[in-house]
Amino acid sequence: MGDTLSPTNTASALFGNTIATGAILVVLILMFGPISGAHFNPAVTFAREFSNTFSGIAPGSVPGFVIAQLVGALVATYFCLWLIRQSHTSVNA
Repeated sequence: MGDTLSPTNTASALFGNTIATGAILVVLILMFGPISGAHFNPAVTFAREFSNTFSGIAPGSVPGFVIAQLVGALVATYFCLWLIRQSHTSVNA
């Protein structure tokens, strides 16, 4: 999206992409934080399990959280690959 809006200025394109990604991450954290502690990364879940640095947020089942995170990552990866293939198909058609 950033490249489309600013094809000649790489810095503006990167900044636009960064702001959009950061904003979506903030929305996801605010939505899922009260439910799961917003553990989107298995490393965060493991760190929380083995330390007491996240006050009041504890995963109920670390294996369950990690499996859910990995399944979510796989689904997102395949969805992104599908989107990329669709965009290449429509451009080449």
